[in-house]
Amino acid sequence: MTVADRITTNDNLMLSRAILLYEDENQKRCAATINPVQIAPQRAPQLLPGRLLGAAELVEVLQRLSAAPLARQVLPERLLYFDSAVMLWWLPACQRPLHFNTKEVKQVSGKPVCHPPLLFKAEPGALFVFALEQNHRPTDATPLFVAPYFNLYRDGKMCRGNVALPEALSPDVEEFACWEKAFFETYFTHSNDGMRCAHPKGHNVMWQELASDPKALFRAEWLLPTKLTVRDLLKIKEKPERGEL
Repeated sequence: MTVADRITTNDNLMLSRAILLYEDENQKRCAATINPVQIAPQRAPQLLPGRLLGAAELVEVLQRLSAAPLARQVLPERLLYFDSAVMLWWLPACQRPLHFNTKEVKQVSGKPVCHPPLLFKAEPGALFVFALEQNHRPTDATPLFVAPYFNLYRDGKMCRGNVALPEALSPDVEEFACWEKAFFETYFTHSNDGMRCAHPKGHNVMWQELASDPKALFRAEWLLPTKLTVRDLLKIKEKPERGEL
């Protein structure tokens, strides 16, 4: 099923069913029904009696609307969390080329360097990157550190520039590679948040040192702490006021 994110006059879509939500005054209990809609010439659509939707059916409806895979599958070890709006995964410390388009470190652009373990948070069309202090699978209480790279805002969000990021989420390992490729193959040009690391000689010298020695390891003491944990990245935004979408 292809899910449309907008409806135009050229779309051959017809109203067929309606989902009605019921909730108490305190919004602590809710229920949903699915109701057929009767379409007749020269008359407004008529809502017919419906039936109660169970939790499993609601989940399936949300999966269909999000275009998420319906098949059950074993999740990859690197995946920490997945739903139609957010995906979290981590990448162990590794050696990969880093690309720069700034004169201070352009001479090391494209050379392999050792990276710290990283945590990625993806939303449709957006990528957030954080660093990890220890090279093992994080838990929800694991503290996050500033990812020591240019092109990242204070909240860890990557400045897209001309980078094409996936517009949908999938828990497949191949999907991780697409997001990571977009990050590592971008050309880092500028800092969006001042100091990105605690290296005594700064960001530029840190990457120059790592690029000059293929065996050099990234040291955790060079990371700047944030006030966030993995759990904080999964917090749901406050509920909208009644009547708002």
